[in-house]
Amino acid sequence: MNVLYAFFLSFTFGILFNAPMESLFYGGVTGAGGYLVYTIAGKTPFAGVFLGSLTVGVLSEILARLKKKPTIIFTTTGLIPLVPGKLAYDTITAFIREDFSLGVSLGLQTFFSAGAIALGIAITSSVMRLYKKVTQRKQRCF
Repeated sequence: MNVLYAFFLSFTFGILFNAPMESLFYGGVTGAGGYLVYTIAGKTPFAGVFLGSLTVGVLSEILARLKKKPTIIFTTTGLIPLVPGKLAYDTITAFIREDFSLGVSLGLQTFFSAGAIALGIAITSSVMRLYKKVTQRKQRCF
């Protein structure tokens, strides 16, 4: 059921993001796919977030090629279910309540979750750019 919520979250964020109407469904699919992998690999939260963001990156690259749209449309909407918003909120709340040890702990969790998202997208983007360069060189040689 949460995967369905992730789909609608990504879909509605696409509306707020002014994504093209024909891309909204696919942005929702990207978000649902990333969240599904996150929940399957959820034993370690950071590994789940990392694998979920890799999935979002791969799906975004595939859908961008198929639909001839920029990758950022699918990536931005697809990452929304993985963003550690509650962790960030709990971090700020802990600091406001002057529970500094909890605040630092939660802050580090938030930081590493955000880093896992960035790393997953960066790896996917780098691999796709490298793949593009290799295929372009092969085409020039023939």
